[in-house]
Amino acid sequence: MSNPPPSPGSHGTDAGTSCAASSSDELLENSTHAIFKHFKFKHKEHGKQQKYWCKYCPVSFTGTAYRCAQHITSWDGMRRREVRKCEEVGKEEQAAVRAFQTAKVLAREEAHRAEESALDAVSGRGKRKITDYLSDDAQAAKAAADEAICLLFAGLRLPERHADHPLWRNAVRSIARAGTSYVPPKRDYVGGAGLQLCRKRIDEGLTGVMSSWKRHGVTIASDMMTDKCGRPQANVMLVNDTGAVFVESIDCKMEKKTGGYIARLLRPILQKVGVENIVAFCTDGGSNYHSACRLLIAENPRIEHVPCATHVLDLLMEDVGRQAWAKEVVGRASELINYTRSHHWTRQYLRGVDGGKGLQMLRPAGTRFGTQHIAVSRLVELRSTLVTMVLCDAWKAEWAVGPKKAAAETFHDQIMDKDWWPAAELFKRLLLLPFKAMRATDSATKGMMGRIYELMLELTEGLAAFLKLRGSFGTAEAISDRKLVKEGSYSMEAWWEWHGTDHPLLMALACRVLTQPVSASSCERNWAVWDTVHTARRNRLGSEKCKDLVYVAHNWKVVHNWHMADEGAGVVSGHLAAAASSSRGGAATAEGQQQQMGQRLAS
Repeated sequence: MSNPPPSPGSHGTDAGTSCAASSSDELLENSTHAIFKHFKFKHKEHGKQQKYWCKYCPVSFTGTAYRCAQHITSWDGMRRREVRKCEEVGKEEQAAVRAFQTAKVLAREEAHRAEESALDAVSGRGKRKITDYLSDDAQAAKAAADEAICLLFAGLRLPERHADHPLWRNAVRSIARAGTSYVPPKRDYVGGAGLQLCRKRIDEGLTGVMSSWKRHGVTIASDMMTDKCGRPQANVMLVNDTGAVFVESIDCKMEKKTGGYIARLLRPILQKVGVENIVAFCTDGGSNYHSACRLLIAENPRIEHVPCATHVLDLLMEDVGRQAWAKEVVGRASELINYTRSHHWTRQYLRGVDGGKGLQMLRPAGTRFGTQHIAVSRLVELRSTLVTMVLCDAWKAEWAVGPKKAAAETFHDQIMDKDWWPAAELFKRLLLLPFKAMRATDSATKGMMGRIYELMLELTEGLAAFLKLRGSFGTAEAISDRKLVKEGSYSMEAWWEWHGTDHPLLMALACRVLTQPVSASSCERNWAVWDTVHTARRNRLGSEKCKDLVYVAHNWKVVHNWHMADEGAGVVSGHLAAAASSSRGGAATAEGQQQQMGQRLAS
């Protein structure tokens, strides 16, 4: 938000605006329009947006009647929160603007319906499909194309959901624009020059994401795994609030994975990104990664090492599972789950509950975090269903005789054991909070850097002002926005960008730290993409070819989400983009100040 406007009789101009004539500098008023009469404004210059000053509070912004109405009423019909709500306007004025906007929307909808009715009356079309407006030849061509697409999906065993994927739909539109003379490329081009061209386009699309690294910094995350051919691979990701960019995967065959070796792998990444843009390393608890981070931090003391919080919490839950009573709970749960999943009759019974929508036993993969909690929680949830199953007549008829009778009786006794279920319930409740915290740190969208409090201790003056709510921290809107941050409707970084202008160094530090991740889960997600590329049927792919395919597949999502957020769709950091576009003193000025502060912090 900008500074309060000058008085109506003054001739002061806005900081970022110059008027053509002195008479146009004066703030004007509109006493007739239902929305604009609550604002003062200047004559708009050519090529610039109209700027408005609220009559009730010291807030100004650029935009149209849409934003003005949102400022006065915070109207529910708005697509998203773009402008701060006015706290000083009266209820009568709010009701009048709200009624005006509602009537405007209803009138627009009524005009649209009237236009549609008029077209229907003239053409006699009624409610018809889009194909009804095509000629017979066009309809036949469309039907043939639809059939060919369906055959493609069925023949190549592609999931139907891919038909809605933007990449697929964009490819079909591009083919249609190319015309009937278009000949699709062959496999050599698709896997060679075409793949390299796609990688080049992805690199061009990542420039916007990389621009945020200078402003907010970035964290290097790395992890190791063994692919389907037994080759050890190490991946490197660059992560902050705008997304996780896949940078490199390294084939580590014939090498000892020591800390020195990993440090040698990461040094070129540091030089490529720029040490001044790197805030931290984030890795799992492996001793080799800890050793590598110590070596690199000794060379670059300003960089921190952040252990992966998701791995730490998972190890904490595993330690709880090693207790004697917890071992008994987990062991019994494993027996019950194995028995249920290994018999066709029990699986069909559970599947038939609730009209075929019954819950199934969960046996998560060993690589998933919190497997013990997930399995025991689902078992506790199905307790009543399991008790009903072992007491029904069908169970007795199925398992009363035969060689499986003894195992069935053991399963029956375990289900009816009233002493075991309270322990299972206790195990579930005990691990619930760590599991929720682990899921939060495992988030793919936002960083959760809790060390901000420790880093702020170095700036005692700014921290004291923050704790005592002095300066811009103590304004009414800053205090009210803190409630929105707690509710989750307002990001912490955006709060600092709005209200930390009195302490720019502290603001730059807070924004730089708050956008960093506390988990290396992005590396695990990248391995999931790797598994979809290097499958059992494509196990002859080389490491370089796999790296190119994963680079395009993974980073395309990052570029797509970045552009969606930049257009205001709110996929990734959309709220921050909206906040930055209307920040105090202009987005360019704020960004320049933060870059300067980032350089000071780096030094």
